[in-house]
Amino acid sequence: MSGGRLKRLLEALVGRSLLAGLGLSFIAVVVIVALFAPLFAPYDPLEVDLTASKLRPSPEHPFGTDDLGRDIFSRVIYGARISLSVGFLATGLALLIGFSFGLLSGYAGGAVDRAVMSLTDITLAFPSLLLAIGVTIVLPPGIVTVFIALGLVGWASFARIIRGLVLELREKEYVQAARSAGSGGLGVVRRHLIPNCLPTVVVLASLQVGSFMLAEAALSFLGLGVQPPVPTWGGMVNEGRDFLLSAPWFSVFPGMAIALTILSFNVVGDTLRTNISRGGSLGAVTDVRRRREEKEVLA
Repeated sequence: MSGGRLKRLLEALVGRSLLAGLGLSFIAVVVIVALFAPLFAPYDPLEVDLTASKLRPSPEHPFGTDDLGRDIFSRVIYGARISLSVGFLATGLALLIGFSFGLLSGYAGGAVDRAVMSLTDITLAFPSLLLAIGVTIVLPPGIVTVFIALGLVGWASFARIIRGLVLELREKEYVQAARSAGSGGLGVVRRHLIPNCLPTVVVLASLQVGSFMLAEAALSFLGLGVQPPVPTWGGMVNEGRDFLLSAPWFSVFPGMAIALTILSFNVVGDTLRTNISRGGSLGAVTDVRRRREEKEVLA
């Protein structure tokens, strides 16, 4: 990627917001640390050493050790892998399902629209976490089950937003002209609807990753996520709840990792949404594309 393109991408993501820049930097650090966890973790996160049980934070163990003598700093680093994996995979699955249903519902209309929206309303009627708990109980425990459960309960909000956007776009003159000129439904969707929905999809995804990471932490806290001894941030908070008074570092450091990472994703997502609504980089690209399409179709 050239320097100019990278600069435009960063402007679209953070604009002139210092807080968004800090959030994006923190996300980048977390992703790099998670990808290269063996290089950053000073200890094996699963290694038990009862002689080092409940050690306070120190230069040797920056976050201290737990009741089994495992290094909490190393476990937090490896736990980032689970949280980020679930956040991105669940967001991808929810987007795939929600975008497809929203596109179909908004463009087809009629009975198809009513059927899809009825299914969406039924899904949204249930509390998301309770529905995810139900799915994780039915399927065998593991990271695959967690992201499938979250993806299956999170698609409905995507579908409703994409449907509303498609309903607006399909009434545009260039879309009507393309249909009148004989362009098939798939051609209209591929050339006019999907590209103009992408900026909204990017914003939705950036906001939803943090929500899914929080949901994964909640499931792990309840013992329904990835099972011990694999380190997860939510699971570590759960393991430390009985030691909050005697050894608060058990839960404090993984809890801080959850809070800071989710806050960073939300700040970047909010900034990106504001930037697009004000005609920022991604919004400007979409507007240029729409004007070009209008000229091409109406010519």
